[in-house]
Amino acid sequence: MTQQIENNTAVQKHFSVKGMVQKIIDNIKLVYKYGYAQLYGEERAGWIIRFTLLSLALGVLNLIIYFIRLKKFPFEMYLGITFASVFFMILYAAPFLGLPEIIAGARLCLTEQILLFAMMAVLFDGLFFLFEKTKAARFSPFLSLLGVVSIYAGTHYFGIFHGYLYYELTRYNSVVEVTNSIIENCPKYQYTIISTTEELYQAIESGRHEEILDFYNRSKQEKYIIPTEYLFFYIEKKPIQYAQYHFFTGPRWLAQAKYTKFYKYSNAVLSEGDEIANSQISEFLLNDPITITGKASDAYSNIKNREILESEMYFWCQKFKMHFPNEIKVYYEDEDFICYVVKQNTDHLYDLSD
Repeated sequence: MTQQIENNTAVQKHFSVKGMVQKIIDNIKLVYKYGYAQLYGEERAGWIIRFTLLSLALGVLNLIIYFIRLKKFPFEMYLGITFASVFFMILYAAPFLGLPEIIAGARLCLTEQILLFAMMAVLFDGLFFLFEKTKAARFSPFLSLLGVVSIYAGTHYFGIFHGYLYYELTRYNSVVEVTNSIIENCPKYQYTIISTTEELYQAIESGRHEEILDFYNRSKQEKYIIPTEYLFFYIEKKPIQYAQYHFFTGPRWLAQAKYTKFYKYSNAVLSEGDEIANSQISEFLLNDPITITGKASDAYSNIKNREILESEMYFWCQKFKMHFPNEIKVYYEDEDFICYVVKQNTDHLYDLSD
C-alpha cells in the first residue's frame, strides 16, 4: 500500500513538472505572438529572436571570460541589455499572459525600441572589441564611419528610414517653463497653481494644485478659499485641443513624413510644424453649460468644455482685478497663454467666490 502511494506521488510530480514546462512554453509563444510579432511583424520578429539568442550566447561567454579573469559576475553588460529587452517585452504582453498591466504598452514601446537596437548591436560591438586588439586598430574610426554611412544608405534603399518624431501635445511649452520658474522661485507648498491636470504632476513635490474645473464649481459657492500665500491662475487664451498628435517637420535627408497619414482617417486631432490646433476664449461663453464627465481630465479633452472653463477663469480674473487692482499681477503672458499671480495674507485669505 505504501509503495502504491509513493508511485502515485511520483506520477503526480512527473505530470506537475511536465505541465509546468508546457505552461512556460505556452507563455513564451504568447510573448512572441502578442509582443514581438504584434509590434514588428512575423519576419522582423524572427530576426529579433535570432539576435536575442545570439546576444544571450555572447553574454554568457562574456560572463565566463570575465569571471575567469576577475572572479566577478558582471550583469550590467551584454546580459543586462538582453535581459532588459526581454523583460520589457514580457511587460508589454502581460495582459495576454493573464498578468496585470503594470505599465501601459504604449509607454513601453520607446524604451523597448532602444533596448532592442542596443541588443542587436551586441554582435557588432563584440567584433569591434576584437578588432581593437589587432594591429589594424587605427582603422577603427574609419570603419565606424563607414558603418554609419552603410546604415543610412541601407535604410533609405529598403524604405525603412525613420519618420519624424511626434508626441501627444497636452499644453503649451511656455506653460511648462512658467511652472519650472514657479517651482524654483516660490517657497515650498506656499503656492497653488490653478490649472488643468498637467501641472499637478510637475509641481506635486513642491507646491499645491487646484483643478480649473474645481475652481469653476467652488467659486460659485457661498465661500471659497485656497490657503496658500501665492495663487497662480493658468489661462489659455487659445484653449489647446486636448490631446493632439504633434508632428515635427524638416528636411527629407533627416527623416521622412511617414506617420501623419496613419492618423488622418481617425478622430485624432493633428498638428504639424509650428501649427497647434487650438480655439479662442470669449465673453460670450460665460455661463454656458459644461458637459459632465467622470473626472476633471476628461472634461478638458472636450474642446467646448475647455473654451468655457478658460473663458470663465479669465473673466473671473478681470473681475477680481476691478476690485483689487494692486493685488493681481501678470506673471507671464504670450499670445496663447497668460498666468496671473495673487499674493495673499495667509491670516486674511481672499474669498474667491463670485
